[in-house]
Amino acid sequence: MLGAMDLNAIMAKQMTSSFAGPDAELFKIEPKWQDFVVEAMSDELKADHAAIVTVMGRAFAKTFTADELKVGQVVFRDPAMLTVMKALQAGQPAPAGVNLQPATIQAMSTPAGRSLSAKFSNIGPILDATKRDFARVLLPGFLQRFGEKAVALERQRRQAEGLPAAGG
Repeated sequence: MLGAMDLNAIMAKQMTSSFAGPDAELFKIEPKWQDFVVEAMSDELKADHAAIVTVMGRAFAKTFTADELKVGQVVFRDPAMLTVMKALQAGQPAPAGVNLQPATIQAMSTPAGRSLSAKFSNIGPILDATKRDFARVLLPGFLQRFGEKAVALERQRRQAEGLPAAGG
């Protein structure tokens, strides 16, 4: 089920808005920092993948019944469903002409399938419940990665302007 979620995009959007402030004021100071935020989060997501799977696994276990999770295994293994999910996450309608596998259609038509669909379509509260755990797992490494990139950029800028090196 995690494969259907673009955690990079979700976390990059969340971190960009959280990190830069409501008007992206921080990125007005240094526009390259926005790229650094996305890169640092992407790198940290890769580095902490096992911990993220554990956090999401716990959240899914608390949210979905065993029958819903079984349906999820069928549904999210369907390559066509992954195409649909990626479009929906991007705020686009499901692509026309996508043919779900018969097993997917059958699984989604069960009571557990309908319940899974209803819960998954409102994934926000599930993700909100994991924020504290995600922060504990991701923020230390993210901040370190971002800081290294920002310090290197500042050193380059100061050197190019003939200024003494800053701390860090």
